[in-house]
Amino acid sequence: GGRWSAAATVRALSSDYLNYALNLRAAPVLEFAILPYEGYVAHSLAIAYSVGANFSRYQEKTIFAQTREALLDHAVDLVFQANKPWGNALASIQGSQYLRDLDKRRLQVSGSLAVRVVRGVAITASMNYAVIHDQLFLPAGNATEEELLLRRRQLATSYHYFGALGFQVTFGSATQPTFSPRLNRAGELHRF
Repeated sequence: GGRWSAAATVRALSSDYLNYALNLRAAPVLEFAILPYEGYVAHSLAIAYSVGANFSRYQEKTIFAQTREALLDHAVDLVFQANKPWGNALASIQGSQYLRDLDKRRLQVSGSLAVRVVRGVAITASMNYAVIHDQLFLPAGNATEEELLLRRRQLATSYHYFGALGFQVTFGSATQPTFSPRLNRAGELHRF
């Protein structure tokens, strides 16, 4: 429709760092385009909501004494994107929460900016900040010095931040074929 979109997302993940032997998530997603879809190529502002089913099998027993578990979660994602002759910008706010325990939640703010220098070359900047209260996957016991130095294990934290500056080189087709330009991020929980 003009403002509404629906989709389904499926994710499979295995990660030593996040203690997942296997993590599967499937979720239907509903999105409302606050700005009309006709202007999507130049700019968009949309809000998406998803309810997901998660199945996790852990490599090691977690701090909650789990080796596997099935959980329901939900997430809301507000995303602004702008594509202009000078470059592009993206800003998002995402909140997510496990439905079994509403105290297990996360709020994340992120943004990125790419300014074109010449055709195909851009200077980029990005940032991400998250308030974290949903680390159900953390393994029990203390991390070794080797695991910490090699970033092989995540530690308990209540926040995360990241920033980067760089450059981007793009080549190939000027247009990128896309099945659906909307809902490309919605419903995807960002757990790090």
